[in-house]
Amino acid sequence: MREMCTKVLKASPLKGSVRSKRNRCAPDPTFRTEITRPIFHGFGA
Repeated sequence: MREMCTKVLKASPLKGSVRSKRNRCAPDPTFRTEITRPIFHGFGA
């Protein structure tokens, strides 16, 4: 699971390091949605 999260954060077009993206994901549900959108896009969600 940790590896998958790291790959998603690295692939994100948003600016910042993986560390800063990870810290932004924790308290911000909007940021998490934006990061995970490409994953679920293929599932029709």
